[in-house]
This record gives sequence, C-alpha cells and structure tokens, in this order.
Amino acid sequence: MSKIEIISEIINVYDENEVLKRKVEMLESKKEVSVNTGGKLSVIDNKLLEYGKQKLVEDLLYDWNKSVNIAKNEDTGELKIESYKDWFRRAFSSNNIPTNMSKEEAINVVESSFMKIYEEQKRIAIERFKQEEEK
Repeated sequence: MSKIEIISEIINVYDENEVLKRKVEMLESKKEVSVNTGGKLSVIDNKLLEYGKQKLVEDLLYDWNKSVNIAKNEDTGELKIESYKDWFRRAFSSNNIPTNMSKEEAINVVESSFMKIYEEQKRIAIERFKQEEEK
C-alpha cells in the first residue's frame, strides 16, 4: 500500500467514525425520550402536534369560500346540496401547502377536519335555506 492509499484509508476511517458518533448521539437522545415517555409522545408533544394540524387546516381552507352551496330544484322541489368533493375542490387552498409536504400528504392530514367543517357548513346552509323559505 502506498502512502497516499494509507492516508486515504485513515481519512475514510475518520469520516466513518464521525458518522457513527452522530448516529449514536441520535439513538441515545431517542432512547431518553422512550425511557421518559414509555415510547409515547409527551403531553406537550401531543398538544404541539394538534396545534400544528389546526394551523395547517386554517392555512389550507379558503375561509371566505367555505360555505356549502344549496339550491332548490323548482320542478321537483328537492334541495340540491353541494357534494363534499365539489366543496373540497372549492375550499381547499393548495397555494398554502408547506414546501416540505406534498399535496397528497397535506390532504391526508386535513381530511378529517375538512369533513367536520363541511358537515357543519352544510347544517348551517340548510338552516339558512329553511329560514329563507319561511319568509
């Protein structure tokens, strides 16, 4: 082996040692979290996650465009209520998706919250429509 090859191998060993040190530090910090919380998220971590999810919902919802559209078919007298799928397309703001998240990931995170908002907005729209009909 030449001197250059020996020096190169020493550098490789040094680099590998640094990588392994970082991995050990990372694993030790995870071990402390697991020991302290029994492998579960702490109460504050759960609160932070819920806060972040709610913030994402607020950022991805066109608040000014969240009401559900309702129309009455004059011929049959039936109410035509906007479907969730159509409402979602109109209410979802893909412009505010975080850069480190895909559209699909963002939708998966906010889907249940959007469903609740849709149901509440649908209920409000039906009540409002009934009140207008009574006038």
